[in-house]
Amino acid sequence: MAQHTMGSMGKQSSGGAFANLWSAIQGMRGGDIGLTARARRRLQQRLGTDAAGIHADAISGSIALRGTVSSKEIAQAAREAVEGTRGAVAVLNFLEVR
Repeated sequence: MAQHTMGSMGKQSSGGAFANLWSAIQGMRGGDIGLTARARRRLQQRLGTDAAGIHADAISGSIALRGTVSSKEIAQAAREAVEGTRGAVAVLNFLEVR
């Protein structure tokens, strides 16, 4: 995993800036591609490192959450994070708690 450092202007000085830009561009798209990008970005913003084991994919407007998390609270927070995603009609929570 790449480390990100902040420069004097508050900009990321590693390849993470490109990944964030690409995610933002994809989030502007319509349909399931844009919905998937928006849901993944919301997970990362709200859960930080706890989102590492969570995969979000959009299928016909529904967001499917898959993966493994360490607690029920993280699974609940993931569901809540993506519920408000623009364009989502439902959230299917297939997260496994271990």
